[in-house]
Amino acid sequence: MLLGLGNPILGDDGVGCSLADLILEMLEPSGDLEILSASVSPVRLVDRIACCSRLIIVDSVSTGRAEPGDLLEIDFKPGEDLPPTSHHFPVHQIPEISRALGLPCPNIIKVYGIEIEPPGEYSDRLSERISRLLPSLAESIIELELTDFNRNDSDDPARGEQAV
Repeated sequence: MLLGLGNPILGDDGVGCSLADLILEMLEPSGDLEILSASVSPVRLVDRIACCSRLIIVDSVSTGRAEPGDLLEIDFKPGEDLPPTSHHFPVHQIPEISRALGLPCPNIIKVYGIEIEPPGEYSDRLSERISRLLPSLAESIIELELTDFNRNDSDDPARGEQAV
């Protein structure tokens, strides 16, 4: 499962949702990959998360140590704090919550953060900078985590034709 988190009415905080939506457009539908865009706390999704073997979370972060739009691969270790997000539930507690509810937990959990400036006002749009970077961020996530799923590149010739 690719889980894009964010709050779409807080400007760039909605980048995780926007990325999930864009990646869904870019990849062929697959029964092996669920792509979910959510503006709710991941605790509400634990039952859906429990069904997958691999969970990839994409969310905005404000570390102050990177440039807005930078993609950060965040080392996920159960029980350790992750960079702050605007969600009421820290994603690093997913394994603990799953166990407490008697649910299985994904074997692999990867977390990617997109550095943003903390939102200062309500807006249903991403900043110009983040909007411009969205396609390359989606490509990076696909390359890093989703290369085993078919891409929706109808203009590209089949692999066999490329070799000819």
